[in-house]
Amino acid sequence: MLESRLYKCTPSYNSNVGNSPQPTFEYVLDRVIQYRERLNREVDNLIDAKNDIKSCIDSLSDGMEKIVLTKRYINYQKYEDIANDLHYSTMQIHRIHNHALNNLKMLLNVSPKV
Repeated sequence: MLESRLYKCTPSYNSNVGNSPQPTFEYVLDRVIQYRERLNREVDNLIDAKNDIKSCIDSLSDGMEKIVLTKRYINYQKYEDIANDLHYSTMQIHRIHNHALNNLKMLLNVSPKV
C-alpha cells in the first residue's frame, strides 16, 4: 500500500511540509524502507527458527521419526499427506509423531506433558 502511494506523492519544495494534506515522497519512501527492513528482520528470524527446528529433528536417532517431523514442520505437510506418502495410516503417523516429540523432549531436557 505504501509503495503504491509513492507514485501519488510529489516532492515538496517548500519547508512548510506540515501543512500539506498529502504525505511527502520522502516520508512515504522512508516508511517503505522501514517496513522492508522490519520484514527482512522477521524473515531472518523465521529462517533461523526453521534451522533450529531442523537441527532438533536431526538429533533424533530414529529415521522414521525424522522423516515424519521433517515433513510436518519443515515441509508443512498435513498428517494425511504424510500418511499417504509413507503408506501408513494417519493414526500410525500420529503415533510416530507423538513418540518423536517425546524423544525430542527427552533430548532437550524438557518435561513431557502428562
